[in-house]
Amino acid sequence: MGISDLLPHLPGGKSYLQDFYELRMEQNAVPIDAAGLLWQCALMHSSEYLSGNLLPALIEWTQHLNYFRSICQWKMRLYLDGMNNPHKEFENERRRLRRDSAEHEHGRIRNTPEYLAQAAWIAKNVLKIPCYISKEEADPQVAYEAVSKGLVPVTGDSDLIAYGAVKVILVKSYSRGWYRVIDLEVDTEPGEYPLYDLYKDNGVIVFQLYAGCRGCDFTNEECGIKGIGFTAFMTIASAVEGDLNALTFSKAMWSSDNTKQIALDNQMESVEQVETYLQHIINIFSDATIYDEQSNTITMKGMTVEEATDVLEM
Repeated sequence: MGISDLLPHLPGGKSYLQDFYELRMEQNAVPIDAAGLLWQCALMHSSEYLSGNLLPALIEWTQHLNYFRSICQWKMRLYLDGMNNPHKEFENERRRLRRDSAEHEHGRIRNTPEYLAQAAWIAKNVLKIPCYISKEEADPQVAYEAVSKGLVPVTGDSDLIAYGAVKVILVKSYSRGWYRVIDLEVDTEPGEYPLYDLYKDNGVIVFQLYAGCRGCDFTNEECGIKGIGFTAFMTIASAVEGDLNALTFSKAMWSSDNTKQIALDNQMESVEQVETYLQHIINIFSDATIYDEQSNTITMKGMTVEEATDVLEM
């Protein structure tokens, strides 16, 4: 689901562009979170896919990759999801329930291990495009590649912004070529994007707190903290004195009768409980496990955790 209601409050988030060729990204490597593209390819051929015939979706996948490589001249680096992220259990359950209750076959599509394996084999061995399996989800791995090498990633997921990516191509539809360019380095007029102003003053923790309040893949509730919309979030954040973090945000939330009541309505009965909840979300983003260039497992903070026994590249 990404981070709820984030993109419209950032530069580039209100405007859809069309035609990937116009991005002119042929000079540098282009890291791609392939999960969204694979899902959309399966969606285009949902009947066959759900019946077990993966070939039409894989042909669609091959055609898209050929377009990006031959027409757009992208030097792609594809990243696929690895092991399940245990922190995503609530979102996984929400998705399962939606699939189980879906009346239309489109609502039952999900990327299966067999589908991912065949897609990776085609990319690596037929098209000769570098293809990598992430430690867990591809989101933090792609963000790491983008941040550490100054690259612009392509994804369908706004989570990359909370992992620290500063410029992202967020795709709505691969088949139609619809996308948004989120750029967190552009100059804007003060007050034009209040959330962006807050980010420029405080850094990526703003988006991590926003994810916890408004809802993301890691929140118990899809909406995050019920009752906190964009205006309430900005009111609380603006009341913080000093550094913005889970504790200062929680204290600011508790200092107002209105927002304190929101916390109580969400079974958070003290500043400490609000802080614990928000810090948990922050830690999930900052402690996400990824592979470095030597296939060591590290966190987004950059601390080596263990020597990887897996092989990064397929």
